[in-house]
Parts: sequence; C-alpha cells; structure tokens
Amino acid sequence: MAVKELLALASVPGLGARRLAGLLAAFGSAEAALEQNPTRLRQAARLPPGTESQFEAKTLRAHLDEAEAELERVAEAGGWALGLDGPDYPSLLRTITDPPPVLFGLGDPKALARTAAAMVGTRRATPYGLTVTRMIAGDVGRAGAVVVSGLAHGIDAAAHRAVVAAGGVTVAVLGSGLRHIYPRENRTLAERMIEAGAVVSEHTLGTAPLPGHFPARNRIISGLSKAVVVVESEERGGAMITADCALEQGREVLAVPGPITSRFSRGPHALIKEGAGVVTGADDVLEAIGFVPAGRSGTGGGSRKAPPRFPGSEAELVFKALSVVPVGPDEIIRVTRLEAPAVAAALGALEVEGLIRRLPGPSYMRLTED
Repeated sequence: MAVKELLALASVPGLGARRLAGLLAAFGSAEAALEQNPTRLRQAARLPPGTESQFEAKTLRAHLDEAEAELERVAEAGGWALGLDGPDYPSLLRTITDPPPVLFGLGDPKALARTAAAMVGTRRATPYGLTVTRMIAGDVGRAGAVVVSGLAHGIDAAAHRAVVAAGGVTVAVLGSGLRHIYPRENRTLAERMIEAGAVVSEHTLGTAPLPGHFPARNRIISGLSKAVVVVESEERGGAMITADCALEQGREVLAVPGPITSRFSRGPHALIKEGAGVVTGADDVLEAIGFVPAGRSGTGGGSRKAPPRFPGSEAELVFKALSVVPVGPDEIIRVTRLEAPAVAAALGALEVEGLIRRLPGPSYMRLTED
C-alpha cells in the first residue's frame, strides 16, 4: 500500500493528520494526491495561498526519498509501519477525525485489531491507585481483552505490568519515536510487552519525547480502544485529556472511584458526576467494551445477549444499522431511512433488552458482533 506516499505527504509543513485525512477523502489515495498540481493540493488541504511551493514536484520527491529511507530504518530496527489507507490499519482508529497517517510499531500489529480498553491515570499514583490498577488490568488481560495505555510512570506502567504478568496482551502508545522509549526506566517493560503486544507511535524513529507530543498521543490511546478507564487523576491532566478525546470519538468513559480525601480522586469523581460509568472490577470494563471471555456465557461478567429476532421489524432494521463502533442517531436514520420517532422507539426497546449501549453524544453501539 501507499505507506511511503502517506509518510511523504505527512512531512509537508502545516499539513497535519486532519488535513491529510481530507486529502485522502478528496483524491482517494496518497498516490492520487501526489499526482495533483500544487495549486489543487494546496486548495484541497485548505492551506493559505502562497504555500504551493510545498507541493512542487522537487519538494515532494525529496519527501518521498526521505520516507523511503525512514521505512528502511524502521524495518532494520525490527519494526513495521501501517498506512491509513491500508488493510491492516486499525479499523477503530481509522474512524477518529485525525487518525495518524502512518502508525509505526514494534511487536505484533494484530494486537491493534483486537477488542481493547484503555487504562490511564496520574504519574504520581497512590498505593490505592496502583493496587486497583493491577487488579483490574490484570483481570482484563487475563480474560483476553487488550489493555492500552501510555507507558508513563504511575497508573500507565502499572496497567502494562499487570497485563504482562497475567500473560495477556497490552499496547503502549508513545509520545516519541520507537528509538526513544520514554521514560527510559520502562524500556525493559516495553521489551516484555512486544513479545505478545505492541509499542506504537505516530512519530518517526528518532523523534525525541517532546512535551507537546504527549497530549496529542492521547487521541490514539482512546482511538484504539472501545472504552477509556480513568483510575486516578486531578481535575486536569493527561488522563482527563484522554477522557475528553474518548468523548469526542464516541467511546465510553469509565472511572474508578477513590477516597474522597485524595486529590487524585477529583478527576474520576468529576467524570462520574458527568455520567461516566463506575468501575469496581474488571467485569465493568469487559461489559463496556462488549467483550465475552472465552467459555463464559449468560448475562453477567461482561457477556452479551444474542441479537434480536424481529424479522421485518423496525427494531431489526435499527439493530442491523449498528455495530460495535458507536454511531449517532442521524447516521442510523440515514441508513435505515426510518423517521426519527421510529428510530428513537427502536433504540429504546433495544437498550431495555440489553442489546445495545447508549454512549455520550448521544451515540449507540451493539453489545454483540453477531
């Protein structure tokens, strides 16, 4: 696929992930975009007049050469690169408004396609926070779901370690290139993670861990996940940014309640007041992401009911329009061609039956992939 071409376009100053996604929508592929004249590319990218020189053939050729060299360096380091328009790119991540054009990684790229929950929190975790993180993340990983986090000190690292210890799969999203595992103290942990999971980044191999990269990487943590669990956080911080990203992306936000005397309970408690789901164990997380552990059935512990059997009914039409990726009512109306009141009634009936989940926005998702 067009990983080289995507990487070359991503190198154009001022383009960015969102504008590049617009170019792909306008021209269908990175190769097709590179065939356009500079003025048309500049207009499609919505860059200001006078920036056409960035899209001249000579400039783009230099970007292509550097992209090819970068991909060779990644391969030599034992890594891989997934392009936004390629078949192996994580489908859930592709749905966000600003997906990374190219995702670099070490480990198993198939881990990115599995059902996942993110667990995030403060770097200055308390003993309580570390204990509940190890308990919940370990149980989620043991059940077979993937846990995504950011490899930072505190809650992130505790979640990764618990999953590795449980023999599960965990994915870390870096705010640096793959050559700069950050923080350095977690290099050994990262090496253990890639044996079954993955470490990924949107940055080229040698990119340093600059402060501005970390807030941006939070959208990838939530973008790879069906739900985000905030364990401990003050009312402002990286974990709360990830929760905001999750809400914007239509993901479910969950929070672990903590002692009312701790300032690191303020973030989770604020989220709960705003409607976030309360997490008291792994089953709450597994249910939120619609994950059924192998060999488990019934209605408890995150299991899902069978799809409805209403041949020809409006509820069946609405159910078929849904998937495990959240969608809003307008999209359901467009797909089903039903009137808004009929869609609202069908959604209500399906939610009462426990077949779908209503998320903030609002948006709706199935609790079964059948």
